[in-house]
Amino acid sequence: MYKAEDLDAVWICIPPYAHGGEVEEAAARGVHVFVEKPVALSLDVAKKMEAAVQRAGVVSWVGYHIRQAFSVRRVKALLEEAGWRVGLVVGRWWGGIVGGPEHWWWSADKGGGQLVEQATH
Repeated sequence: MYKAEDLDAVWICIPPYAHGGEVEEAAARGVHVFVEKPVALSLDVAKKMEAAVQRAGVVSWVGYHIRQAFSVRRVKALLEEAGWRVGLVVGRWWGGIVGGPEHWWWSADKGGGQLVEQATH
């Protein structure tokens, strides 16, 4: 892909257990990186990704889409305007869940488990 296209950025959206140097390769090629969370299943792997991005001077972003939702930003602004310190907002998911218990998304070994997958928002 890197040889065939002149890329500005890549979106890495593979399961965390399958990460194997994609962030580091993109950064080394001067390509900006958007990676879905969780970025890694270990701190060592995450630090390697961070070092590669910093060394290359590319922009990186992690897919914390809920943080950018208009509704979340608006509620946070309203609470702050009222003088409240915002540390934690509790929510509930009413949508469908990906796969069943056998899906990697549910597995702590493959995806970090639900605490890592969801609570990091």
